[in-house]
Amino acid sequence: ALEALILKNEKFVYRDALSISKQFKDTVNMSMLDYINYLRIRKALEMVKNGEHTYREIYLQVGYTNERTFYRMLKKFSE
Repeated sequence: ALEALILKNEKFVYRDALSISKQFKDTVNMSMLDYINYLRIRKALEMVKNGEHTYREIYLQVGYTNERTFYRMLKKFSE
């Protein structure tokens, strides 16, 4: 009975997360992940303008661990 309750709650949470994700996308017109990456790139561009950090320092500070991913996101969100 406990396992059935846990499984039922997991399905509810999963379904609720999908609902939240859909509402977010409908409101903001991008996925949550894209929005997070958009915010990271905006912050990175601010840091570039300040000129106080190297690109490596910037991409690490805004949460990227892979340089290629950073540049791919930079291209995607700065066009």
